[in-house]
Amino acid sequence: KPIRPSPREVAKNPRARSAKLRAARVPEVAQS
Repeated sequence: KPIRPSPREVAKNPRARSAKLRAARVPEVAQS
C-alpha cells in the first residue's frame, strides 16, 4: 500500500500530500 504522510508532515509540507511514494525521494534531512 502507498506510504501516506502523517497529518503533522502534511501541515509542515503541504506538497507531501501528493507524494505517494516518498520512499523513492531523498529524505527531508537532505533537502536544502
